[in-house]
Amino acid sequence: MESVRWDALVEVTLVRNGPTNDDVFVVLHQRSGPDIVLDLDEVQAVLPGLGRLPGFDAEAVDRAVASRAKDGVQVLWRR
Repeated sequence: MESVRWDALVEVTLVRNGPTNDDVFVVLHQRSGPDIVLDLDEVQAVLPGLGRLPGFDAEAVDRAVASRAKDGVQVLWRR
């Protein structure tokens, strides 16, 4: 996994491409540099950092994964 530059983070999204948790990814969008795509196992490693983002709701990740919403992109946090 790439190193997260928390000060360069501008958006966190959840992307669902199918019906199972294997089809769910969290994308960390950085101001400059490449986006970082994480599977759900990798998200666990960065949750403490995400929780320090102003206004980030860690439970929103759980709700979004559990919702089984149709495929698409959901914004979890935006600077």
